[in-house]
Amino acid sequence: MELEEEVRCMINSGDMEMLTILEMIDDIQRLGLGHRFEKDIKRRLDRISSSEQSSFEAEKSLHATALCFRLLRQHGYEVSQGTYVMKINSTV
Repeated sequence: MELEEEVRCMINSGDMEMLTILEMIDDIQRLGLGHRFEKDIKRRLDRISSSEQSSFEAEKSLHATALCFRLLRQHGYEVSQGTYVMKINSTV
């Protein structure tokens, strides 16, 4: 219970870098624990998708862009490929 609460705090933390949070969400899902943190993951992805333009401009990593795109798509968010293709091209 304590560890679950600690993970929830980390997911909802505002001070972590976006790439770190995306990787943590990916790890949680790969471990098969996504159902335990479903609401927290959705809340965090809602924040990421609503502010994707402003906060993602700082990310210049192909890995971060691909991971964000995949996680948002997996969770049912409508994400335009064109937006991500333009971000990837501008980083190359």
